Parts: sequence; structure tokens; C-alpha cells
Amino acid sequence: MLARAHAELGALLLATGQFPSAREHYERAVDLFGTHPSRNSNLGYYATQHSPHALAAALAILGYPLTALRKSQELLAARRLSSGPFPLAIALLSDCVRHMALRDDRMVAQRAEEILSIAAEHEMPFYSIAATFYRGWARAAAGRAEEGIVEMRRSISDPMLAEAVSNAIRLVALAEACGKNGRVEEGLDWVAQGLATAEQTGLRLAEAELHRVKGELLMIKDPSNVLEGEHCLRTAIDVARRQGAKFFELRATVSLARLLKQRGETVEARHMLAEIHNWFTEGFDLLDLKDAKALLDELAT
Repeated sequence: MLARAHAELGALLLATGQFPSAREHYERAVDLFGTHPSRNSNLGYYATQHSPHALAAALAILGYPLTALRKSQELLAARRLSSGPFPLAIALLSDCVRHMALRDDRMVAQRAEEILSIAAEHEMPFYSIAATFYRGWARAAAGRAEEGIVEMRRSISDPMLAEAVSNAIRLVALAEACGKNGRVEEGLDWVAQGLATAEQTGLRLAEAELHRVKGELLMIKDPSNVLEGEHCLRTAIDVARRQGAKFFELRATVSLARLLKQRGETVEARHMLAEIHNWFTEGFDLLDLKDAKALLDELAT
């Protein structure tokens, strides 16, 4: 019962953007109940099946993406050896989300196809809908934009997916895909939906990311309208700092630093980007950190 209580608190805190506290409760839940899928009493089922994956999500957001990915892959390997279809689907979906955050479309496509196969065999509609979204994202990222965005749009509008707390992350992914493929207005509509939901419900899991993407899309729409875009990016950074979301802060800071560089404000750009980049202790081979380092090198010269 205590493990379940910590798991429930962790879920609430993660959903509302209180990431350091969410991590603490998820770690406590995992410590109390362990991670073995066979220990699945009614009270402990949520703690054992979901908490380890949610802990990985919190760690990634807090700025430990490589640790999160390793935990996700370890859990997946364990589930392949000893679990039924439902725990395996959870593990695959968690690993799919981790790889989407790292912009690895090849691995996301593989995970999504495997989930779709399991979901079809065992009649698991939620996982089928979720996997279709991630398959669509992978297709759009790999250059099949029309096909991918159609799948993403269809999946994200399904009530089973739309009501999930994690849907805000999918809204961010869909809005970005739209922006990269000439659908800026649609992307802004998805962002507006996400921000409105955050205000109405207090669910702020992806609030910083939504502000970042809004700023980027506004500047794609009208490159001369940098003031509103800059305001959105600075808001994203402020939200991420308040939440302790270092990974989200890094992404927003890279976007703002690029904007400042274009305006010749290289001193501020370099200072803010160096500060957040130097905070990280792992994952320097990952795309977001490589982009940050490359931009730092440009600013230095």
C-alpha cells in the first residue's frame, strides 16, 4: 500500500511538472516494491508495472537522458525474459518515448511496430493507438511527412489517447513535425490546445516544451516577428528552470541562443548556453547536447 501511495504521488507530481519531487516518490515506490513483474498484487500492480518507467521519464526530463535510456533498456530486456504481453507493451512504449526524445526515428519505428504486433494479438487498443502515433512520428522524421502526420493526427485525436497525461508530449512532437513540413498554422493550433489544457487542468508535464515550440513556429511563420518568438523561448526557459527540467531548459536555450546569434548578441547567447550545457554530466553523444556544443563552438569563434 505504501509503494502504491508513493507511485500515485509520483504520477501526480510528474503530471503537474514537479519533477524533482516526482523522482523521489517514484524511487521510493521502486525501492519498496521492486521491479519484478510477478509481484503484481492489486495494490502493488501500478507500482511494479509503471513506476520504473515513469522514473526513467523523470530522470530524462531532469537532465539525465543517458541514465534514463539505460534504465528503459534494462527494463525492456527484463520484460522480454519474464513478462506477459501487458508489461512488455508498457516497457516497449516507454523505450519508444525515450528514443523519440532523443530523435532516433529508426528505433522508434522498430518499437512501434513491435507494440502494434503485440496489441493486435492480445486486443490492447490503447497500445495500438499509441504505437500508431509513434510510427507516424518516425515516418515523418524519416521524410514520409504526409503519411506520418496523418497517422499522428488520427491517433492523438482518439479519446483513449487524448485523455492521457502524456498526451502533451505527443502534442509537442506533432506540432514540431507540422512546423518542419510547412504546416505552421496547424502546428500552432496543436500548441495552443496543449497550453490551454495545461491552464485548465494544471497538468504541466510539457509546458516548457510547448512554449519552446510555439516560439520556434512563430518565427518560422514570420521571421521578422522575433519579439513574440523570443518571449516564448524565454518563457520556456523560465518554466523549465522552475520545474528543474534541465533537458527542456537545454532545448529552449539552444533555440534562444540561435536567435541571439542572428542578432549579433553573441555574449549573452554564449553565456546562457554554456551555463546549461556545462551543467550536464552525461549524454554528450546525444543529438541535443551535440547541437548545443556545436553552437557553443560557433559562438566562441
